[in-house]
Amino acid sequence: MYKEGDIVLVESPAGTGIPHTHVRLKNRVDVPPGNGWDGHKGWHAEVLYEQEAAALRKCSIPINVGDLTFVFDDCIINKEQK
Repeated sequence: MYKEGDIVLVESPAGTGIPHTHVRLKNRVDVPPGNGWDGHKGWHAEVLYEQEAAALRKCSIPINVGDLTFVFDDCIINKEQK
């Protein structure tokens, strides 16, 4: 469905008060369940736009354009069309 290099709009798992952000998907992460851990699936992703990074900083999220973050699969809203 998604591939490395795709630009997607994501929402925060912390709630609706956090602004949506565009990121570029960098590499897939798939950690299987084990040892009492549920595991997780998602992407390392790069923040793209300064205006969105500034909005996140206003929410006390210390992030800049180019920083890597983790995006869970279910936090992806949609893929940006080319």
